[in-house]
Amino acid sequence: MKRFEIFVAVCMAVCLMPVHALNARLLPDWPYSKLFRQSDVAVIAKPLKTVPTWVESPKHSWPQDMVGQETTFEVIHTLKGREVPDRLKLLHFKFGELKKGIKPDGPETFIINGPLLVAFPIGDDAEKVERETGRKPHQGEFMLFLKRQGDGRYVPVSGQIDPALSVRELSEP
Repeated sequence: MKRFEIFVAVCMAVCLMPVHALNARLLPDWPYSKLFRQSDVAVIAKPLKTVPTWVESPKHSWPQDMVGQETTFEVIHTLKGREVPDRLKLLHFKFGELKKGIKPDGPETFIINGPLLVAFPIGDDAEKVERETGRKPHQGEFMLFLKRQGDGRYVPVSGQIDPALSVRELSEP
């Protein structure tokens, strides 16, 4: 009987403990089967250059603006898609300046559960990545699962907030 009373007391104590709010963002699962099914184009490609572009950024609640990027890729192999060009342009975003009204040293500048953005180191950028991270950059090939836009550019099938879910970095074993 004593054990039962102790068990009940412990259960009540656990139930009465304050519950802290958890910060989490649900991410959809993007297995290869879903990526292939929902993409217009699936390619293995190598980035050639990235340039800024003005495009309205996706709506988000993070403290920094998102800036449009357009990366040109050389298509090495087409896994899915018809009439895929030898070079294609991928529209994606990176973080830019703080939004208006946000102080640089304020607590609201912390990014919690941020987006899964992509960057493609090219040339000197690849050397910078190696210096900063201590790892040798990959050979620069990616498997991309993309949707075609009306203007001829492509966007990640997983969307602009989490494009990394539809971009797979390829490397030698």
